[in-house]
Amino acid sequence: FDNSEKGVKETKFVSDFSSQYFIRLSVADNAGALSKISRLLAKGNISIKDIKQFAGADDKVTMIIVTHACQESALNKVLDKVKALGEVYSVDSLIRLED
Repeated sequence: FDNSEKGVKETKFVSDFSSQYFIRLSVADNAGALSKISRLLAKGNISIKDIKQFAGADDKVTMIIVTHACQESALNKVLDKVKALGEVYSVDSLIRLED
């Protein structure tokens, strides 16, 4: 074990994970919001494994999306576009999942 500043040269760090992801969003309770989000995911080649929606207050819903395995960098690019949608108030969680 080398705890020095230089470390061990053979150590490789993963900079772009491939995993399933759990995403929790706060979304306007409007017709077509889910369609816009799923369209952006599809354009980014991100496949949805499961989706659930829970009623909230003030015309907001909590949307839970679980993806199939994808690259984190690709998902982050798509989420930047999702955040820009008028129907999306916030992306509250993004969690890597293991099988």
